[in-house]
Amino acid sequence: MGVAKVLISLTVPAFFVLLILAAWKRNWKWLIGIVIGAALLKIAWSIVSGGDADMSIIKPAITGVVICILGFFFYKRRLSVRK
Repeated sequence: MGVAKVLISLTVPAFFVLLILAAWKRNWKWLIGIVIGAALLKIAWSIVSGGDADMSIIKPAITGVVICILGFFFYKRRLSVRK
């Protein structure tokens, strides 16, 4: 098994660890940054290794990021109203 495959395999657990840490510390800027970074890396990965269907992942990735960001802002606004 090559070093590149191991590093690529570790990106998914690293993403979830970073996501959990940012949410645990309630650092909303880091949380949004991690989600956006993951979407950008997903798009870049699909373009590099996607072949014929490389552009098909862009719309779902961007839609997912927009939904996540709207959810974060809605949740944060809801928390500030309750205080």
